[in-house]
Amino acid sequence: MYIEKTANPKASPNAYRRCTARHLGEREPQTDMALLDSPSGQSESLRLLERIERQLRVDTGADAADTGKSLRVDEDVDEWALPTARLARELWTLVLDVVFAPLSLRIRAAELLNACCAGADADEAEALVRVDERDAHKLRAIVSSTCQVLEELDATDAEQAAQLFAWLGFLERVLLATSSEVCAQVFHNSMYAGMLTKMLRLLSACSTKVFAATTVCLALVHSHERRCERSVLMQEVLCDKKEGREHLSGAMLHVINSCGCPVAVRLFGDILADDAASALVYVNDFKVLVDLVIRECTDLPQEDATRLHFLTLLERILDSPLYLQTQMYRKRELWTLLEALLDAGAEEDSRMPEAVVDKLKQILVRYIDLLD
Repeated sequence: MYIEKTANPKASPNAYRRCTARHLGEREPQTDMALLDSPSGQSESLRLLERIERQLRVDTGADAADTGKSLRVDEDVDEWALPTARLARELWTLVLDVVFAPLSLRIRAAELLNACCAGADADEAEALVRVDERDAHKLRAIVSSTCQVLEELDATDAEQAAQLFAWLGFLERVLLATSSEVCAQVFHNSMYAGMLTKMLRLLSACSTKVFAATTVCLALVHSHERRCERSVLMQEVLCDKKEGREHLSGAMLHVINSCGCPVAVRLFGDILADDAASALVYVNDFKVLVDLVIRECTDLPQEDATRLHFLTLLERILDSPLYLQTQMYRKRELWTLLEALLDAGAEEDSRMPEAVVDKLKQILVRYIDLLD
């Protein structure tokens, strides 16, 4: 089974973020204020957002007031300036105002933060969206707005799907920048489990880029839960027969194939290791996963540490009852691959990381009877 690779992933979160933006079709934020709801009651917030946008524009064309129309960022703005501390606080205020700010205004503010991050260096971008322990209330507000986004926006409508994608892009940035210890402060909230349930439901009816963005967010959430030895996604949501869970394995395959997302690789491995969750994986999806592992382990540069994630996933594959159900799919190719990689790692001028070589030895020793 041949699988065309659509991107060459890199290990760092920021490199992966660039990969997802390019391959999942991330858009620039739009400044057409007609999308905002509740125009009469939210005039102050709207004026604040418009002022922030004007201050963030760099190299604009004619001002909207002169042309009689709103500027569209992708047409008129070459880049967005990094906001001052005051502007960043004001954008966060709009994002977090779940009581008075209309949903579309919160999405727009989040989109502006996304755009500013895209134009900043890695450290500046992370600082802009990172939630610190003293501000953990921000995560609760983000979870609340995410639930509202998932509940109220129609993923089959192009305009609303674009808003969904913008918000999920913001959520992804926050999850990448924020520590697991801070994220853990919302794990016990019932609204958090509800957010995960709504994400799963979204997988059953959405565009490709929303489908992929949702999957990345689920994988990032699981990564934080994993570090905190808590698994709401695995033990509560997936095991509770929630709608959409049957689409998760296919969604992860899509993301892994597109960008080699390490957190999606780990999530798939953990699903295979869980008796209840592994029942969600279709046999055909399992075969595609084996093909992906072979392709990635073959094609990655020798020095790329990402190979370790795929070898760890391979262990879960070989331990899974699904491997026997597939009649040990690609058995010969897997054995040949492992031997070739180990030989390459043993060469005097090898650049293969020691951890990868050790993992290869462990797999060959443990599964020699299964694969030989």
